Amino acid sequence: MATPWHFLTGEYPPDHGGVSDHTEQLARALARAGEEVHVWVPGGGAQTKELGVRVHRLPEGFRPSGLDSLTEQSLRLKGPKRWFIQYVPQGFGLRGANLPFVNWVSQRPREDAVWVLFHEVAMAWGSPKESLLAAMQYVMAGTLGVRLDRAFVSIPAWADRLPGKIAGKAIWLPVPSNLPVTRPALSGAALRKSLGLADHCWLGHFGTYSPWLRETLTGLLPPLLTEDGTRAVLLLGRGGDVFARALQASHPALADRICAPGELPGPETSARLAACDVLLQPFPDGASSRRTSLMASLALGMPVVSNLGHLSEPLWTASGALVLAPSPELTSLQTAARELLGHPDRWAVLGKAAAALYESTFSLERVVRTLQEQTL
Repeated sequence: MATPWHFLTGEYPPDHGGVSDHTEQLARALARAGEEVHVWVPGGGAQTKELGVRVHRLPEGFRPSGLDSLTEQSLRLKGPKRWFIQYVPQGFGLRGANLPFVNWVSQRPREDAVWVLFHEVAMAWGSPKESLLAAMQYVMAGTLGVRLDRAFVSIPAWADRLPGKIAGKAIWLPVPSNLPVTRPALSGAALRKSLGLADHCWLGHFGTYSPWLRETLTGLLPPLLTEDGTRAVLLLGRGGDVFARALQASHPALADRICAPGELPGPETSARLAACDVLLQPFPDGASSRRTSLMASLALGMPVVSNLGHLSEPLWTASGALVLAPSPELTSLQTAARELLGHPDRWAVLGKAAAALYESTFSLERVVRTLQEQTL
């Protein structure tokens, strides 16, 4: 009999967040494959079963009192368990220093399997306070390493930050797109018309508009729109509408070519992404397999401009599936964007390469297959 999966995660829908989306994706995909799946997450309310996934909400979260409840409830479920920890140190409470939680994990019975996916390992060293927390988080990772049976990393770079005992065993498990990957039946001008978009050359961005990104897009977008009056930009994702209003206020002459519908359901976001001609997806640490907005762009077969950075995997350069600025510097991104916008004959070729790369390397089906192979 297959060992049931028990996800431990700091967030799960209806909570927003990349880990929330990712946990739901994996849990539902495993349930569809016939696996028994449980999710343990902070929150109130009774146990529910959603599309084959049993969701257990812990009012006290993963604090010590919540761990007592987790122990009590999980013991009612007889037999061995496969604990799959969606590890972000800040995600389990106690301000990212939840030593009781990792100690709890290290004490799981030997018949249980402990698998950990490191979405992050520890925060960066910085001020004395930040460095103290970083040191504690490395201790937490080491404590997990004493007990874990499988270690996964969302990007290969995280393996270098794991304690040596774990690093050599870490398996790369990319994070798939958090949006539906089926392209709309309509395309091009027909799709834009159905969505109420004017027939411009649409640049697109999908993200959550961090301070770095807002500053970068503020420097990147107005010159691209000013130099070609046929261009417009569609800003998708949570916070896009707020950023758009600020951009329109500072560039009123461009206001009617800056569009942001606000946060939308996944299928509607996918349709609008697919309606764009070119997507601009810069990242301060570079394109990497932990960026779900980049995964969404590739999955839809879109031509993308992004950039290299210290977390970028070598595959991005080798793939030829997107245009990469050599750095996240604004001038570098401007040059890369202008290069692609000036060669529309390349857009379809890049889109096909992007979709092929996603399907072979990053798709949900590929990720689930990797997990199931580890159970053999």
